[in-house]
Amino acid sequence: DANLALISVPGDFAIAEARKAIRRGLHAMIFSDNVGVAAEAELKREAQDLGCLVMGPDCGTAIINGTPLAFAKVVSHGSIGLVGASGTGTQEVSCLISQYGGGISHAIGVGGRDLKSKVGGISTLMAIDALDHDPATKHIVLISKPPPAEVASKVLDRIAVIGKPTTICFIGASDLPMPDNATQVFSLKAAAQAALGLDHKDEVHLDVTLGSVVERYKVQGLYSGGTLCAEAQVLFRAANLAIFSNAPVPGVLDTNNNNIGHQLLDLGDDQYTQ
Repeated sequence: DANLALISVPGDFAIAEARKAIRRGLHAMIFSDNVGVAAEAELKREAQDLGCLVMGPDCGTAIINGTPLAFAKVVSHGSIGLVGASGTGTQEVSCLISQYGGGISHAIGVGGRDLKSKVGGISTLMAIDALDHDPATKHIVLISKPPPAEVASKVLDRIAVIGKPTTICFIGASDLPMPDNATQVFSLKAAAQAALGLDHKDEVHLDVTLGSVVERYKVQGLYSGGTLCAEAQVLFRAANLAIFSNAPVPGVLDTNNNNIGHQLLDLGDDQYTQ
């Protein structure tokens, strides 16, 4: 009676296994990384036509109906649904919601490239629709690095028509026009608090202590989670500190421009895990 296949094979073989799954009517969670983005887009278009959801590639975290898959944490079951183009961001927010006394209905990972222009947010939009139709989900949280403007617009338009209250956390993005049922936050902690209706203040504004500490030192930050690296960059940027990253958020320089000063490095991208 299974309706989902969890695929964790070398990236060269992952699309073939996922295609077998969706053609048998199974949703597919692809843990594998190092899959070409063109192949990902083609697979997701076929899956959409077949009514199947593809989570990933490079999807390391999901919670489906209370069951944690892959690297997901064991958290309380509840009424908040997550859609995450970030595995580490999804883990952080789900854990915080649980610690604050709330719970997760589903946490649907979509893979870090789903919101890129070449894929167009296919799985993200399908996940939003699924949570909209799920009576157990009362609030939706969307977690991602900033998508291109045309993809962000498509996602926000879909959020507007579903009607359920939604928290949007595009780490590193500027203020965006939100639909009436959505709240934009700028940190993972604030996303968890907003989803639970708690008072929240984004850490991006709490820059005084950070600035006084790092002005005396050179910081070298090494991150295995790209979204956690992005969130740290947002904090440094808000403190008006010159930083560099190999995966820069808007307003941060690439490490190729300067190797002197504070550096925050993402070690989890596909090119580093081969």
